[in-house]
Amino acid sequence: MTSSPDSNLELVEAGAEPSRLAIVVGLGVVVAAALAWLTPYNDYYIGATYVATHHVPLVASVLLALVAGALNPLLGQLRPGLRLSRGELAALWVTLATPSGLASSALMRFLVPVLPALRYYATPENRFQDLLWPHYPGWFTLTDDAAIQAFYDGATGPMLPYWRAWLTPAFTWSAIALLVWWVMFVLAGLLRRQWCDHERMSFPQVQLPLEIVGNPTAQLPFFRSRLMWLGFAAPVVLYGFTGLHEFFPTVPKPSFVWPNYYAHSLRFDSPPWSNIPPILPAVLPSMVAFGYLVTAEVSFSIWAGYMLLNAESFLLAASGLGLRVVASGTGQLQFASYQDMGAFVAVAFMILYVARRHLADIWRSTLGSSRSEGQLGATPSRREGRSAYSGLLISGALAFAGLVAILSAAGLSLPLAVAFLGMYFLICVVLAWVTSNTGLLLVSCSFRPEDFVYYLGGTRGLGTRNLAVMALPSRVLTFYYREYLMPHFLNGLKLADETGLDRRSASIAMWTGVLAVLPVAWAAHLWLAYAKGANALQALSYRSWAPVPFRAAVADILNPRSADPQAYVFVALGAVATAAVLVLRARLTWWPLHPVGLILGSISQEIWLSMFVAWLCKVLLLRYGGPGTYRAGRTFFMGLALGEAAIATVWIVVGLMTHVGVRLLP
Repeated sequence: MTSSPDSNLELVEAGAEPSRLAIVVGLGVVVAAALAWLTPYNDYYIGATYVATHHVPLVASVLLALVAGALNPLLGQLRPGLRLSRGELAALWVTLATPSGLASSALMRFLVPVLPALRYYATPENRFQDLLWPHYPGWFTLTDDAAIQAFYDGATGPMLPYWRAWLTPAFTWSAIALLVWWVMFVLAGLLRRQWCDHERMSFPQVQLPLEIVGNPTAQLPFFRSRLMWLGFAAPVVLYGFTGLHEFFPTVPKPSFVWPNYYAHSLRFDSPPWSNIPPILPAVLPSMVAFGYLVTAEVSFSIWAGYMLLNAESFLLAASGLGLRVVASGTGQLQFASYQDMGAFVAVAFMILYVARRHLADIWRSTLGSSRSEGQLGATPSRREGRSAYSGLLISGALAFAGLVAILSAAGLSLPLAVAFLGMYFLICVVLAWVTSNTGLLLVSCSFRPEDFVYYLGGTRGLGTRNLAVMALPSRVLTFYYREYLMPHFLNGLKLADETGLDRRSASIAMWTGVLAVLPVAWAAHLWLAYAKGANALQALSYRSWAPVPFRAAVADILNPRSADPQAYVFVALGAVATAAVLVLRARLTWWPLHPVGLILGSISQEIWLSMFVAWLCKVLLLRYGGPGTYRAGRTFFMGLALGEAAIATVWIVVGLMTHVGVRLLP
C-alpha cells in the first residue's frame, strides 16, 4: 500500500513526520514488550488486576495519559518542536494497545497451559492416552515428558533444554495466530469505511484515548476539567478502599465490586425460580462510563435483554422444560446459547446486507472494474482504491486457506476446518460490530463455533479424530474474546482518522507492536512456568481450565449424539427474534430495543447493572439538563474510566513491589 501526496500532507499537518513517528513507534514497542514480560508474572503469579483486562487496556491508558498530560507539556516548555502531535500520540496508543492482550487472554492465557495439559493430566480413567494422543501430531502440541513435568513442577536446572521442546509447537501456533490476526485485520480493513463513514458508528472505546490525546471539539481541555477530576476521584476512592482491605483487613471493602458481588448475588431456591441464574449487583465504573457514551437505546437494550432472558428461563422451567447447561463448559443455559447462535447469524446477515453495495464495489474492484475503482477511490479517502482493497481481499483469502491447510494437516477434515473457521470469523465480526456500537469492555460468546455442527448435525458422523483434534484450536482461539485483536484494529484505524494520522502508518504501528510482542509473550510465560512451576500459578488458568477441552472431547467420543431437536427450535427462535427487532427498529422510530440486547443477554450477568446505571444517568441528564448537561457529564464519565485505570495501575505497581496481588476487576 503506497502513500499518496494527500497522505503525506496529512502527516505534515498532524505533525507526524515519518522520522519522528518511527521513534514514537519504537519507544512504544519497547514499552509494549516490557508490559508483555510483566503480564504473566502480574496476572497469574501475583494475582493482581490484569494488565490489559479489555479493549481499552488499563496500564496503556495510564501511560498514554502520563505522556499526553504530563510529559508532553514539559517537552513543549523545553522546546516546542519536541511536543508530540495528536497523530504521534495516536501512534503510541495503537502500538501499546493492539498487542496488549497477547501475553494474556488474547492468546497465551489459553495456549501455553493447554499444550502440556493433554499428557500431564492423562490417567487411565480419563482415557486421554488411548483416545486422544494418537490423533495429535507432534508439531501441534507438547510431547516431551521431561519438559512437561518441569513445566508444572518448575525447572531444577537450566531452562534451555526444556525450551527447545517448545520450539516446534510454538512456531506452529505462532503461525496460526498470525494468520488469524491477519484475517481479522483484513475484515477490519474491508468493513472500516462502511462502519466509520457510511454507518457512522460511535466507536465508544476510541473516546477515552481521543480525549487524552486532545479532542479539538471538546469545550475544555480534558486534563483541565474539574468534572473529569471529580469522576477520576470516584473509582480512586472506591478501589482505594478495596486495595487497602488486602493489606489491612479492618478497612471495609464495598460489596458491589469484584468479586464481592458474587457473595451478594440474588438467588432463588425454589423451582421454577431457581432456574433463573444468580443476579449479580455489580457496578464497574469503566462499564458505566462507556455505557454513557452510547445511545440510550443501546444501554437500555443490554440490561433489558438480560432481564428478558431471565424471564424466559422462568417461563420455560415453569412450563416443564428441563433447562440444561451447555456442554461446551461456558456455564450458560443451553437454550440461551442456541438462541445466541441464531441471533449471531441474523446480525451477520444484517451486517452483510447493509454493507452489500460497499462489499460489491470491493469485489468488483478486485476483478478490475474501473467503475468500482472510481467509487472506492472517491472522498473521503482516495487511499482506499482498487489496489488496497484487492490486496486485502486476496491476502485475507490466502491467510484463511493457510489456516484451513494447517488444521487439516493436524487432523481435522476439510469441511469441518472450513466450517469451524468460517463460524469463528463470523463471531469475531459480530462481536466487533457490538464493540463498535456499544463500547462494551467485556464481550464474550456463550457458544463455540463448532457447536453449529455438533448440535445441529450431531457428532456421530464426525469420527474420533475430528472430535479429538478440535479440542485444541477451539480452546485456544474461541474460549475468551475479551482481548481479541479485531476491535483493536478497528479502533486503531478509527483513532487514526480522528487524529489525522495516516492509516498506513497506524497499521504499521499496530503490526510492529504485534510482531515484537509475540516472542516476548512466549518467553515471559515459559520463563514464569519453569521458574515458579505452573502448579504455583493461577489455578483457574493453569490447572482448572487446561484439561477441560480434552475431557469434553473424550465425552463427545464416548457418547456420540444425534442432532438436538431443541437446537433447531431455539436457533430459529433467536434468529427470528433478532431479525424482527432489526426490522421493527428500521421501520418504527419509537421502537426501544436494539438487537445487541438479544446478542448479549446470556452473558450480561456482570454488566447489566452498570449499563442500567449508565442508561438512567443519561436519560435523566438529557431530560432535565438538556444536551449541554449531557456533554458536561461525558467528561465526568471519561474521568471515571481513567480513574479506574489509574488506581488499578497503582495497585499493580504496589503488587509488583510487595508481591501482594490486589485484583479489582473481573
